[in-house]
Parts: sequence; structure tokens; C-alpha cells
Amino acid sequence: MKSHFILFLFVSIITFSFITDNIYGQSKDFVGTKKIEKDGKIAFETISTRNKGGIESLDDHLLGMNNSQGEQFVLGGSVLWSTQDPVAIANVVALNAAGSSALTGWGLNDMRVSLYSDASGNPVWNFPTGQYDPFVDISGDGSRMAATGGTHFYLLNPLDGTIDYQFALPDSFYASSVTLSRDGSMAVVLANAWGSSTTYRAYAFDLAGGTPSIKWIFDVQGSEITNWAGANFSADGSNIAIAGRYHLYVFYSIDGTLIWDNFLDNTESAPAISGDGKVVVTADNSGFVQTWHFDSGNNEYFLLWQYKVPPSAFSSWASSAGISADGNTIVAGSLIFPASGNAY
Repeated sequence: MKSHFILFLFVSIITFSFITDNIYGQSKDFVGTKKIEKDGKIAFETISTRNKGGIESLDDHLLGMNNSQGEQFVLGGSVLWSTQDPVAIANVVALNAAGSSALTGWGLNDMRVSLYSDASGNPVWNFPTGQYDPFVDISGDGSRMAATGGTHFYLLNPLDGTIDYQFALPDSFYASSVTLSRDGSMAVVLANAWGSSTTYRAYAFDLAGGTPSIKWIFDVQGSEITNWAGANFSADGSNIAIAGRYHLYVFYSIDGTLIWDNFLDNTESAPAISGDGKVVVTADNSGFVQTWHFDSGNNEYFLLWQYKVPPSAFSSWASSAGISADGNTIVAGSLIFPASGNAY
């Protein structure tokens, strides 16, 4: 008997500016925001209502998008173009600040990096990555395009996709992801252990000068993280947040100094970080979106508040998180399992 897995994505948007009345009681049926005080610090936990509404149909969703008022592109909900590959998956996408260059990492089959413009679904160029699923990122101005392919890190030429720079990782590592600072002056490559190795590594590359060079390296044992989940720079480039499945790290990007680290409960997504690096957000498979705020007095982050994904009969995950540059608005995705083998 075949099992069916149905996936729908829900997105929650959370703002710092709206908080309900503080409530201190403990109840499984409680809905609202609880104020938590510990060791002189204050945090908030938001418990949401169960989703009792029906699932929106695709037709209704598209109708709502097309009724949006505004210009073409985002405000009008118009599709400029679309493209597909019958045997590959567009696993990773990255967009420059102007929205004119879309970098895509295709996986599963015909693995490659493709650059698209906003004018056409025909690729400007393709860069094959052999048998490896690529990870990609692009700087804000589009002048830096980074990609990984197995045991290699590449900087690709925006004009034709040729290799401007490549770095071969040692045999004990393979690249799991890459992220660029907004100004393109730095790249961080996360490398998982390979073969019998138990060491996981983060490489920080200096791209500001002539030939790129390694700026700093951070090693951690697999027993602490299991696998890398992802990384993100703050918009000003001062900090970088890196997450493994069970651990979060925040560094000064200039020299790799570890500012703070903390246990995570089974995350599979990159942490989000505000423009100045003062707010960090994580999402985990225990169903929590946790928001951490920097305390300059103690030089560490503390839990500002946490949001619990609506409960279900089987399991609820917080699957992803993002934050605005000013740190005032957070977006989070969820994956809810009402029964074994089914999800929405």
C-alpha cells in the first residue's frame, strides 16, 4: 500500500511591536503571549490557536494574488516567466538586490548552476557541477556569484559563468552550503565531514582584495552539531550566524571571534540575523521559533521570546525563519503533521 505525503506551506509573520496581555498561568489550552522572567531577564512565549479553517485551494490562492493592486512584479502578483526541468530540482535560489539576476542551483540530475535575468526563463549561462548538488549565493550588487560543488568552492564570473576562483577542500570535507556578505567582501563555506572524519568546518574567505584568501577557520566535532544547517551574514557584514542541527554560533566576521554559542533543538534551517547583528532567529523541529537579542552588558544573546507552531495530533515543526534588516519583523514557516505520513 502506497503512503501519500501531502505538503502545504504556512507562513507566519511576527512583529516585535504587537504583544498581547501578559499572562502567567500554565494551561495546555492557553492562547496568547506569556511573559517569562528568569535571572532578571524578561522573555515572551507566544502560543497560537490551532488552525481550524479549511485549506485554501490553489485557484483561490492565485485569484487572491491576481487581485492584488500595484505595479507589475511583486505588488501585482504577476509571473514574469517560469522554467522547469523534468529531471532536476531547483534546490537553491539567490537574487541580487535589484532583482535582475537570479542564481539557481539545480540538483538530483543534470546538476548545475544557472544564471537567469528578469527578462527571460532562458539561462544566461550554465555551470555544471558534475555529480554534486550545488549551493549558491549572490552579492547585493550581483558582482559576486558563489557556488559549491562537492569538494570545491567557486566564484563564478557573472558575465559567462567561467571560474574566477576555486578552492579545493581537503579530502576529509565536502561543501554543504555557501553564503556571501551583502557587499560581496566575504564568503563563508560550510563543510561537512567526509569519510571517516568527524570534524566539521566553517571557512571564511576574504574577497575584498585581489586573490581571495582564507580569513579564518572554525572547526567543530560532529557530536556537537551532527550536520551544518546553514549560515547568514548580518546586512552590515559585522556578524555571521551559523547553525548546526543542534548548535548555534554567532561570530564577528572580521576575525572569526566567537561571540556566543547555544544549544538548538534539532534545526534544519539557517539562522536569520538582523542588519546590525543584534537579533538572531532560529526555527527547530520541536516547533519553536526562538528570537535572541544581544545584551551588550554581558556580551551575549538572551532569549527575547519564542513562538510555538500550532500543535497537532502527531508533530509540528518550525521549518524556516527570516528577519527584516531593521530587526522588527520576522517571518517563519511551519510543517505540521496531523498524522503519521501526512503533513500540511
